[in-house]
Amino acid sequence: MAIQGMKIIPRFNATELVNEVIQKEWFTFQNEAFLLGRQMHEFMRRYINNNRHRTGGTGKLASSINFEILSTSMGRLEWGIGNISQLVPYWHVIATGKMISGGRFRPGGGKYRPIRFTDGNADPKMIGKGTAKATSFIPIGGGRLPNYITPIPYIEVTRAHLDYEIEKLLARLGSM
Repeated sequence: MAIQGMKIIPRFNATELVNEVIQKEWFTFQNEAFLLGRQMHEFMRRYINNNRHRTGGTGKLASSINFEILSTSMGRLEWGIGNISQLVPYWHVIATGKMISGGRFRPGGGKYRPIRFTDGNADPKMIGKGTAKATSFIPIGGGRLPNYITPIPYIEVTRAHLDYEIEKLLARLGSM
C-alpha cells in the first residue's frame, strides 16, 4: 500500500506579509514592538501578583522580573523579560509548584518550632537545657503552617497574550 503525500498551503504568504506590513511601516513597527515589550513586562508582573492562590506572598518573583533591551542596532530590535540568573530562586517554584528536586514546595520548608512542652510554655532561657517533650508546634515565622504552592503558568499566559497582541499589531499596521 502506497502512502499518498499531503500538501499544506497557508492562507497567506509570509514574505508578502512582511513586505506589505512590516517593511512599509518598519519604524512604526519597531516602536510598537518596543512598547509591546514594556506592556508584556507589566502584564507578567500583574498576572503573578493577581493570581496568587494563597495569602502571605512576598511579591519577590514579580518584583525581580525586569525588562531588558538586548539590541537596538539598525534594523533590529530585541528585548527580553526576566533575567533567568535573577529569577532562579523563584521562577521554577511559582511556575510549577515544585522544588528543583521535584517535590512539592511548602514555604518555610514545612519547618516548625515547639511552643508548648509537657512542663509548660516554651521558655527561650531553657533552650538545650530541658528534658520535657514538646506537645504543640507552630511554623517558623508564626501563624499556621502555609499551604503548598499552587503553580501559576505565568510564562505560558504571557506568551499567549504576546501572540495575541502581535496579531493585533500586525492587523493595525496592515490597515495603515
